[in-house]
Amino acid sequence: MPYSTGVYAARSVLLDLGTVEESLDLSVMDENARTNGQVDGVQVAVTAGINAPGMMVNRALLEQAGVEMPDPESWTWDDFAAAAVAVSEATDDGIFGSGSVFTHDSIDLWARQHGQILYTTEGRIGVDVATVQSFFEYSKMLFDTGASPGADALVELTDVGPEQTLMGRGLAAFMLTWSSSLTALSEAADADLEIAKIPGESVEPGAWLQSSQFYTVSAATASPEAAGFVNFLISDPEAGKLILTDRGVPAVESVRQAILPELSGTAQREVEYISALGEMELKQTWIGPAGSTAVAEITPRHQNTVLFGDATAQEAAQAWHDEAVAAVAG
Repeated sequence: MPYSTGVYAARSVLLDLGTVEESLDLSVMDENARTNGQVDGVQVAVTAGINAPGMMVNRALLEQAGVEMPDPESWTWDDFAAAAVAVSEATDDGIFGSGSVFTHDSIDLWARQHGQILYTTEGRIGVDVATVQSFFEYSKMLFDTGASPGADALVELTDVGPEQTLMGRGLAAFMLTWSSSLTALSEAADADLEIAKIPGESVEPGAWLQSSQFYTVSAATASPEAAGFVNFLISDPEAGKLILTDRGVPAVESVRQAILPELSGTAQREVEYISALGEMELKQTWIGPAGSTAVAEITPRHQNTVLFGDATAQEAAQAWHDEAVAAVAG
């Protein structure tokens, strides 16, 4: 897992891959995928595959509700909310425009779209209280307006498999989740789902290329040239055709193009979505600090206090910020 890689890096047990550039050429990799494997500017890992936050779309359900899909190249969060409310109002009970509200993964997305970032390069919290507050407020607005289910249902839908989500059951028009979920959700829903850019990206990009897994080399290795095998795994088209998207979408565009004919239609859409993001000027991503695993547990706890009306968004945001700062401080 990416976060545990940060722990290993802190213990100095991973090889600095910058010392084996003759065997491992990372210049062919998407820059944002490459920086995923850095800790304090040192390349300690290489992404084995990537995915990214994306908006799943059930266009058939939109058509059933008589709601036009906003332009995914320019839509805003207000456009998304309006479309989601319209779907909920035009369909039977139990069908919603949005199959979820924001999760912990989305707080970094929200921060980036507001000119901030969840974790700085120094491993500190880089998002302020006001931005976290607006994140909680938007989540609550979605279910207050009926765009998404109520708080009880949302808690029950936390961490369920694709077939149990509202999108996977054909009961939601939109779902903000990871791009790698497209195929599984499409199969569960027995629907031709699409993946679109996230609202707000045309104003300030917030999506990033996220490593699903990493390749690393031990700092104690007697054969650092073994990094050449990692080079083969990430950049050779023949290796790509063997691995396909089992570890996520390849982080090298030439490999993505080589495997495209071998993939299903939905898997091709996942690859095309990643390639489209790769052409954008995205903010860099790096391995989170050791305390980031604790922050992932802090977020839903405080978000739920807002959704259930036990705290205001401002109160929850301040409490989240205080705990998150302490968690990453160690």
